[in-house]
Amino acid sequence: MSKVEIFKDCKNNLGEGITWSQNNNSLYWLDIPMPSKLYKYSFDSNKHQVYEMPEMITAMAERDKNNLLIASHYGINN
Repeated sequence: MSKVEIFKDCKNNLGEGITWSQNNNSLYWLDIPMPSKLYKYSFDSNKHQVYEMPEMITAMAERDKNNLLIASHYGINN
């Protein structure tokens, strides 16, 4: 790699937890600070979505197509 490029300049405070979904050709990531934001970028539609979360999200994983398992400081939700 000889060149680094910004993929999406979304101004995250602490962006992490990048998760690739082969099922829907999308990239997910979190901006961790309270309250957290969940980001989704669809490569099929070139659409970027931001979801305001009501609490601090600490981890996530894809369960199946369009269904995420989300862990917060309160517990696990799906």
